[in-house]
Amino acid sequence: MTPAYVTHFGFSEAPFSKEIADADLWLPASKTSLVEELCEAVRERQSVMLVGEPGVGKTCVLRALRHRLPLLRQG
Repeated sequence: MTPAYVTHFGFSEAPFSKEIADADLWLPASKTSLVEELCEAVRERQSVMLVGEPGVGKTCVLRALRHRLPLLRQG
C-alpha cells in the first residue's frame, strides 16, 4: 500500500529510502575505475576478490558492476 504522503506530494516513490536503483548510483572516479577493472576481469573470465573495511563502498561497486553486466553480455 502506498503511503498517503506519496500521492499527496506527487512523489513517484517514498522519499529518503536507502534503496537506490543500480542505474542511479553515483560513483567517484576511484570507484568508476575499479568497476572498469572488474568489467575487464569478467570479460576475461578471471577470478577476483573484493575486500575492504566496512563502509568503503564494496556493495556500491558490486551494484555498479551488476548494472553493467547486461552490457558486457552484448559486447
